[in-house]
Amino acid sequence: MAVNGPGNGDVNSILVYVGLDLVGDGLIKLPFVRALRDAYPTARITWLAGKGRSVFNGALKNVVVGLIDEVIERDDIGVSWSEVLRNPMPGRSFDLIIDTQKGALASLALRRIRHKAIVSPFANFLLSSCRPPTGYRVRKNLQRDLFDLVEIASCTQQSMTSGMIVPIASSLRDVAAQLL
Repeated sequence: MAVNGPGNGDVNSILVYVGLDLVGDGLIKLPFVRALRDAYPTARITWLAGKGRSVFNGALKNVVVGLIDEVIERDDIGVSWSEVLRNPMPGRSFDLIIDTQKGALASLALRRIRHKAIVSPFANFLLSSCRPPTGYRVRKNLQRDLFDLVEIASCTQQSMTSGMIVPIASSLRDVAAQLL
């Protein structure tokens, strides 16, 4: 996909916004997290669950070691129209913000956070500084939509299959073998 995103050369910090992550959400988003790390191997990635908890700070915490550098939960971003009038994360700035949601409230609030570039699928990328090519349509496949966000931001093609492989520690394999 040819896009006009910032690429991956000057991106040192990334904020990824999600509403919340339960175990199923985390498993679906894990390939996206791996693709994002592959596209930006040296960037500091902050995962923001603006409306609730994140499984990446709980049950799947060990799975994202080395992939996500910081997880912020329940920061109340995307819950009130008053957020649009102020910076919901004063004192923080990011080279790239990736909004995984399609709602107006969170997208407008995220634009108030200091950033160099933002990718947001809201209103067909209307508020994004990085946009997909003309004629792009959001699909009805969450994983493909998430990979598209990485492609739009990084100007690179992302293989969905490479992100599907989850490394499992040998100690966990041994425990699983004993249980099964």
